[in-house]
Amino acid sequence: MSETKRYGSIDALCGKILSEAEQYETDLLEKAKADAAELLREYEKKAEEAQKAVLSRAEEKASSELSAAKSARDMRARSARLKVKTELLETAYRAAEEKIAHLPKAEYLALFVPYLNEAIAQKPKGKARLAVGKSSPVDAKTLLS
Repeated sequence: MSETKRYGSIDALCGKILSEAEQYETDLLEKAKADAAELLREYEKKAEEAQKAVLSRAEEKASSELSAAKSARDMRARSARLKVKTELLETAYRAAEEKIAHLPKAEYLALFVPYLNEAIAQKPKGKARLAVGKSSPVDAKTLLS
């Protein structure tokens, strides 16, 4: 059956063709919008994942740098404390050395003889040496006698 007879006139047939074309256009636009929306969701998801990855790396780097900074700070603090302790020990040692050097001979001997006796009692192997400081009121021979 011819299309003209089916629709009754050319105008009706043209109307039908136009209507189908408009529906096809509408369907294509809706499909294109749906596809675009799906692509947008995919790209937003990928962008969010990339953002999370960048933030994670940045947090790791910041954490690492903070840890290194804290470690360096702690090391400097330990170094400063050690330097102060060393200076205090050196000062105390020099003060003790000076006090000992100015002791009367009898007190000086009374202070060191027990240590010498203990060292001799341990019977060191090989040659033993006794060193006496420059400011000592007695020499090594006097201490050993």
